[in-house]
Amino acid sequence: MNTYLFVWNPNHSTLDIENRIKEVNETGSCTIKWSSGVNKSINIRDRAFFIRVGEEPKGIIGSGL
Repeated sequence: MNTYLFVWNPNHSTLDIENRIKEVNETGSCTIKWSSGVNKSINIRDRAFFIRVGEEPKGIIGSGL
């Protein structure tokens, strides 16, 4: 199993984080498309962490498989 770190900067993104949080709270998960650059080796069940940068609060905001 590989582990990946995905970066989110709210100053440069249209991701509606509030609705994604609501979706997770209601259903237990959410699915979004996320750019991984040229990486083609991400597989189902690999670990992922999401980090918020750019403005406070910063840090790890989520994780999953």
